[in-house]
This record gives sequence, C-alpha cells and structure tokens, in this order.
Amino acid sequence: MDHVNATPLVPVATPRTRRCAGLAGVLLASLLTFGCGFDSLSSGGGNAPPTGGQPPPSSESPLNISGSPPSEAPVGETYSFTPQVSGGQGSRSFSARNMPPWANFDSSTGTVSGTPGNSNMATYGGIRITVSDATGSATLGPFEVEVVAPGTANVTLSWQAPTERADGTPLSDLAGFRIFYGRSRDNLDTTIDLSNPGLSRYVVENLRRGSWYFAMTAYDQAGLQSSRSPTVEARL
Repeated sequence: MDHVNATPLVPVATPRTRRCAGLAGVLLASLLTFGCGFDSLSSGGGNAPPTGGQPPPSSESPLNISGSPPSEAPVGETYSFTPQVSGGQGSRSFSARNMPPWANFDSSTGTVSGTPGNSNMATYGGIRITVSDATGSATLGPFEVEVVAPGTANVTLSWQAPTERADGTPLSDLAGFRIFYGRSRDNLDTTIDLSNPGLSRYVVENLRRGSWYFAMTAYDQAGLQSSRSPTVEARL
C-alpha cells in the first residue's frame, strides 16, 4: 500500500466575535503521513532466567498521573475531567485538595465534575489530584479552573492542504479533511467531516465561552487518513 506524505497542515484558531480573546498568528505545523504501517516486532525467548540466585529485575513502572484539566468552566455547563493513570501496582484510590465548592470528586476514578452557577464566577487555584496504590502515590497539579460567563462565539480554522506523497510524487486524489475538537486537549470528542478537498478554511460556529482545542487530518479517495496535526487552543 502506498504511503502519503503531506505537506504541513496548519490549523489557525482565530475567534470571530469581539468578546473573544483569540490566538491570531499562531501557526502549528506537522508532517502528516497516509498509509499503512507496521509495529516493530522482536523475536527471542524473552528475558533470560536469573543466574546466581539473584531475583529478576522488577518490570513495574512507577505510578504516574497525568492529563490536561480544562482551565475554564462556563456558567451553566457541566465541567468534567478524569486524569490518566499508569504504572504502579494493586488497587488505586484518589484524593483531592482545594476542590471548588461547586465541584464533586470521585475517589474511585479521580474525576472532577460539576456545574457552576453565576455565584461561582471566580478563579479556583491550587487544585491537586493524588492517586495512591501499594507502591506509593503521585500527584497532578496544582492547576486552576476559572468559572466564566456563558456565551457563544465562532472559531475560524485555516490550513495548508497536502500536495505530495511520501515518495515525492504528486498527491492527486486528496478527498477532504476532518476537524476534531473538544473542551479538553486530551478529549477531542466532536468531528466535522469536510469532503471538499479544495477547502482551506472553515468556521466552527456557536461555541460556548471557554477554552476549545482543535486538530485536523487529511484523507485521500482510498480513505487513507493522515496523522493528526498538532492541537491548537482557542480561548473564547
């Protein structure tokens, strides 16, 4: 199967209403590749058995917690963030410090969620989420969440279309683009399919105030899709 190497795809997030503080001039480019790939494979019989009576080295990775909590929570909208956890050993439990009064905390998953009201408009800082297990603990934060007034705005995305394949031959069967966006950098849960390869600009409309994150891919007529562009943020 042919591989396709795209020229940089460049999404630029720029708000379209006067009440939006935008990111004009931000250009993020990435090298995009269409096609099929292979995961690297290794052969062999695995780890050699320990010698000399020494115990085998531990294969456990350290307990780690990560994620990008949304920095803004519009009034009347549900705020939700669940951290990602890896490594460690045994069952896990979560705890939190400096939680906003409008938010709930799930000690089994580490999820912070809630719907702020008008009386909660403020910035809540110093928030920390800690995960613990048999090996120890790890903490995410501190981070802050600002409760902002509700409202809607538009964001314009513009990009440079791919023009060639990985072998340098012209890309003549570009079919379209996909826009992925959401309220968290780690969860772009909404997709817009643009089946017009001639587009280089698109307006995402009626977004509520707060931070939004966007990334894009391109695809050809065979359905081969590039990797995503870098994610850009628009603060409305």
